[in-house]
Amino acid sequence: MKKLVLLVAIFSLSACFYGHSQSTTTQKEDFEATYQNMKSIVDSGHFRYLGHAVYENRNRKLIDTSKNQLEITPTSVTAHLEALDMKVYEVKAGKTSNYKVSHDNATQTVEINFNIGADEFQIVVKRNGKAFLTLRSTVNNIQQTGVIERI
Repeated sequence: MKKLVLLVAIFSLSACFYGHSQSTTTQKEDFEATYQNMKSIVDSGHFRYLGHAVYENRNRKLIDTSKNQLEITPTSVTAHLEALDMKVYEVKAGKTSNYKVSHDNATQTVEINFNIGADEFQIVVKRNGKAFLTLRSTVNNIQQTGVIERI
């Protein structure tokens, strides 16, 4: 009787593990779905960058995402971006130039480059959905991490 109970317990556990292993997605599949979603958002030309943290070398600071945003549409750009030293980069209704989007399917990254006046922007979206913004300007140099969302 003990052997029968033990045998039934082993079969039921193995059935549970087998069923669970068949239903879960792999990390690679999750990243592929995120990458395809990010590509479609960026290719639409209507998206918003929300900054979570600003950093410079080893110094980091969490920032308020409701205020720290960069909104891009085909006709205009609005931005309110914080730097680590409490400076703020702000654009009310700017126009982009040199707008370029590139996709790297091998590394599953999306890169967005554009200018607002003399200021150079680069947003790199990794396959896990994290976005890294770099702003190079004569006044501000800002590096942030955040996310991209559809408008």
